[in-house]
Amino acid sequence: MTAKAKKVLFLDSVHPILEDQLKQLGFTCEHMYNSSRDEISHQLSHYEGVVLRSRIVLDQKLLEKGENLKFILRSGSGLENIDLEFARSKNIACFNSPEGNADAVAEHTLGLLLGLLNNICIANQQVKSGIWLREENRGIELKHRCVGIFGFGHMGKAVAERLSSFACKIMFLDPKVDHDPLARKVEEPEFFDKVDVLLLHADYCSTNYHLINDSFLSRFKHDLYIVNTARGKLVDTEALIKHLQTGKVRGAALDVNEFESHQFLQEGKEYHPALKQLNAFSQVILTPHIAGWTNESYYKLSAVLAKKIKTLYQES
Repeated sequence: MTAKAKKVLFLDSVHPILEDQLKQLGFTCEHMYNSSRDEISHQLSHYEGVVLRSRIVLDQKLLEKGENLKFILRSGSGLENIDLEFARSKNIACFNSPEGNADAVAEHTLGLLLGLLNNICIANQQVKSGIWLREENRGIELKHRCVGIFGFGHMGKAVAERLSSFACKIMFLDPKVDHDPLARKVEEPEFFDKVDVLLLHADYCSTNYHLINDSFLSRFKHDLYIVNTARGKLVDTEALIKHLQTGKVRGAALDVNEFESHQFLQEGKEYHPALKQLNAFSQVILTPHIAGWTNESYYKLSAVLAKKIKTLYQES
């Protein structure tokens, strides 16, 4: 491509720091925030780079249209909406920015967990309704609890750092991480035998769809509190409901769920039936995928990507 044709396509809005930095590298930045997949497909060959969040899936069929693509910048932690294997076969560099919202996710996770253990959301609703119940809302302390972190990347480590001040026992499961000073790596038997607070921070891919299912939850020796600020499709919602009903899961806080986006509402704008069931449990807290959604992370997600793409072009 000529220098004149050096262009980047923004499929989603992100903090302007990224566009500013790309322009400093000599790129022209164009936007297709509301364009359809077909419209994007017809234009993709004109671009050297793509910036997106989650609106569009860059699968092989679409990426084949991007014959001049050299990089993809995904604002956020996950890369599941990009066919990484095909992209790499075409020497397209793919970057995400989990460093940018790890602090936000860690703080939200801790807030949800403390809310569960201390019945904060339940008590808040009761008091606002004129109900004053103290004994019924007696909480439990995090100190000395065994917290198991499932997935120990940027998010898991950020959570472990904050948990260290609570004097709880912290262990993790992650085949990609050998050891870490913030928490103790264990094998599955010990994890299932000792954990009574489960925090989900694993990446999502098709191979771990519904990994947290009936069989998985049944393996825990102790009753559980669960917080999921990772990906909704990690959890089999029906299995979670079953274990909430039996009391095996004492409480769950979900910032993500498997019925998000266009699946969140059924045809006719009805609340999804499974979410209705979850909402019926007083010991369930639901938030709308906002764990990594802070004013600070909005900037940092783009700043991290800007640094990575600058490094790529400085080294090439």
